[in-house]
Amino acid sequence: MVDFGHGGGDERKVKRRRLSIALAVLLLVAVGVVIYVDRSGDSGGPATTQVRGVIGSEKVAFFRDQRVVRPQ
Repeated sequence: MVDFGHGGGDERKVKRRRLSIALAVLLLVAVGVVIYVDRSGDSGGPATTQVRGVIGSEKVAFFRDQRVVRPQ
């Protein structure tokens, strides 16, 4: 009987599955490293942003609140 190479397909599937698992693990490690580096950075809180603009009268009390306005 002639073998047309149909048996080799299983070996390819196993190699593809192993490659897929290895890439998934690599992706998870990369995401973990990014999260670790991000959290281990400066923990002083977010940077202060100064914004200028026109507000309506209903927002005046909010923008005068000392928790919103930080002295520089």
